[in-house]
Amino acid sequence: MVRTRFFENIELLLDNFKNYKDEFSNFFKASESQSRELITAFKEFATYMAEENSKAFIEALNKTIKDFNNNLIESFGSNFKQLNEAVIKLVDWQEHYKETIESTTENQRVIFDSFTGIEKELQTFSSETKNINSIVTELSTITKESMEQNIKLNAQKEPKGNSPEKLSLRDKCKSYRNQITQIRKENGEITEAVR
Repeated sequence: MVRTRFFENIELLLDNFKNYKDEFSNFFKASESQSRELITAFKEFATYMAEENSKAFIEALNKTIKDFNNNLIESFGSNFKQLNEAVIKLVDWQEHYKETIESTTENQRVIFDSFTGIEKELQTFSSETKNINSIVTELSTITKESMEQNIKLNAQKEPKGNSPEKLSLRDKCKSYRNQITQIRKENGEITEAVR
């Protein structure tokens, strides 16, 4: 009997465990179903809130833009009118002075062309002055030699003393030398300026 009771208690316990297990399984299934429903409800709520927030944000943004445009028009309306008038005057000025600018451009082109012509003429002048310089050098040498020979001849004619003719000849030689030196100097300056 004790054994039977013992087995009966065990069977009763096993039945209780089965019942608890079934109840727990049913509770788990029910809570899983409720969790899914809650998740779905939260997703729907989140979507709804996102849409509502977007609508509210767009409405606020539109209102802000309208206010900004109204303030801009009120604040700067007269300034824009003045700016528009100034632009119209600027366009008139550009059209009025177009001929002046074209004329100035043409004059500049003529000046630049003239510079090119002057440059060519200076190059020609430079090459010609080189020839003049060599001729002057040769003449200077010849004149110097002639003067020296003239001085020697005069010295041989009058052995001693400073006669007035001798002094005047010396003065003439110095004058010729100074003139030749001056010509060389001026010729050199012209040659350097041309280069």
